[in-house]
Amino acid sequence: YHATGVLSLPYGDIKEPFEVWYSGLHGMSRIDYYGGMDRTYQRGDLGKYGYACKIVPEFSERTGRTFKGCLHRRGNSNFQIKAQSIIPSPKFFKFKGHEDFRGKNCAKWEHSFNIYNKVNTYTLYTTPSRPYTPVRYEMMGYDTLLSSYYDHYILDYHNFSAWKYQYSVFEIPTDIKCFEFSHEKNVGAVGEINPMFEFMPHTAVQHHLFNAFKASYRKRYPSAHEHEKRKDIYRHNMRFIKSRNRQHLGYSLKPNHMADMTDAEVNRMKGLLHEEPPLIGDSPFSIPDKDRGVPLPPHVDWRKAGAVNSVKSQGICGSCYAFAVAGALEGAHFIKTGLKLDLSEQQIVDCTWGFGNRGCKGGYPYRAMQWILKHGGLATEESYGRYLAQEGYCHFKNTSIGARLDKYMSIRQGNTSQLKLAVAFYGPVSILVNTQPKTFKFYGSGIYYDTQCTHALDHAALAVGYGEEKGVSYWIVKNSWSAMWGEEGYIKIAMKDDNCGVAQKAVVVDVKT
Repeated sequence: YHATGVLSLPYGDIKEPFEVWYSGLHGMSRIDYYGGMDRTYQRGDLGKYGYACKIVPEFSERTGRTFKGCLHRRGNSNFQIKAQSIIPSPKFFKFKGHEDFRGKNCAKWEHSFNIYNKVNTYTLYTTPSRPYTPVRYEMMGYDTLLSSYYDHYILDYHNFSAWKYQYSVFEIPTDIKCFEFSHEKNVGAVGEINPMFEFMPHTAVQHHLFNAFKASYRKRYPSAHEHEKRKDIYRHNMRFIKSRNRQHLGYSLKPNHMADMTDAEVNRMKGLLHEEPPLIGDSPFSIPDKDRGVPLPPHVDWRKAGAVNSVKSQGICGSCYAFAVAGALEGAHFIKTGLKLDLSEQQIVDCTWGFGNRGCKGGYPYRAMQWILKHGGLATEESYGRYLAQEGYCHFKNTSIGARLDKYMSIRQGNTSQLKLAVAFYGPVSILVNTQPKTFKFYGSGIYYDTQCTHALDHAALAVGYGEEKGVSYWIVKNSWSAMWGEEGYIKIAMKDDNCGVAQKAVVVDVKT
C-alpha cells in the first residue's frame, strides 16, 4: 500500500507529516517525513536479519552546502529488521460499532489490555465497509496506579490505497556516505533510524532505553509507583526529543539527567523570583578607559583564556543567581589579576536575604551584588565551605574574601551591541534568560533558536563569549545544570530577535584589585 498522513504527539504539541510505501510480500518499506526531508528504509530482504537506513540532510563546513548523508544499521538476532507497517495488526481488534468521526461515518475497532497497573487502549477508525481502509489510529494509556494518562499518540491517515510494487521506491542510494550504527547494542539505535517502530504496539523500545538511561545516570527509585511515573515522563520526553531532531532546526536535542523529571522539578533548578524589580544602585554602562577606541573583537570566548571555571550544578535549589554572580566575579578577577578563584555560591545563598533574595526559593543577581558591595567582597569556597544545594547559616568567621566588587552596571535593555562590548572588555556577564521551552531543557548542540523562547525570563546564567557560524551570530552561555546538560554545560543562543532574552536584564561587574 501507499499512504500519507500525520503522526501527532499531543504531549509535545508535535505533528509530523509522513508518506509510506509498504510491501509485506517483499519485506520492504519506506517512510518519509516532512515531505521527504528525512527518508527511512526498512529492508527485511537484505542480509540474515535485515537492514535499515535513514537519509538525512547534513551540512558541510568545507563547502558551506547541505548534502545527503545517511545512518544505517544491520539487524541482529535480538533486533531483526522487517518491513515497517503503519497500521496495526487487525487480529487484535474487536468491532465496537459505527461512530461519527469528523463528520464521516466510520467503523470503530478497539484493542484493550492490561500490563500490571497499565490499561492500554488502541482505537482504530476505518471506513464503514469492506474493503476497510484506516482513517485514524489512536493509543491512550491509563495508569491505574498513578490515576492518570501516561501515553497518547495519534496517526491520522489522509490517503491510503493499494499500490503496485515498484522496486525503485525501495532502492537505497549508493552514492552517499553512511555512518554505521550496527555496533549499537541498544534498541534505541533501531528507533533512531526507524522512528515509526515505536508507535506500533507490542514493541519494547522504551523499556530498553529507560533501563539504559537509569544505568547511565545512576537513577534509583524508591517504589514501583515512582518507577512507573518516571518511566512515563521519560517516554514522552524521548518522543519529543526525537521528533524535534527530525525537523533539523539548526540545533539538536539530547536526553540528559532531567529526562525523567517533571517541568515543576526542573523549575526548582532555576531560581528567579516571580517579580519585576528595578535595578537599584547600578551605574550606567561605560567602556573601561583603557579600552576606548579599541576595536570590538569579532568573537570572544573567555573559556579559552582561562577566565571561566568548570561547570557546576546548582542541584534542586533555585540558586541560579548565585552561580551567575560568582561566575561573573571570578571572570572579572582573573582578567584583571591573572589569578583564578573559586568563589562561594553558598555564601550568596545564605547571606543575601536582607536584600530580597530567598535562598533556594530564588533571587536576582543584582541583589547579591548589593550585598557583596556592602560587605566588602565574596568569600572563597575553600574558606566559606562547600556548596550545599540548601540554605545554610550565614557566617563570616574564618572566611577569606576572594574578590572585591567595585561596581555593577546594567546593560541597556535589549542592547546587543552594548552587551557584546561588556563581554569583550569586562569578561563574563550575568544574564537572565527564558528556559521555559522544552527545547531548552533538552538542548544538546548547535545554535539554539526557538520562536517560543520569548523574553519571559526565569533563570540566571553567565554569558562567557560570543561568535558567529554560517552567518548566524550567537552568545556562549554557561549554565548551572551540570556538564551533563547541553554542550558540556554550555549553550549557544542565537542573537536573532534577542532569543530567550539574553540582552534584556544583563548586569556586568567591575572588581577592585
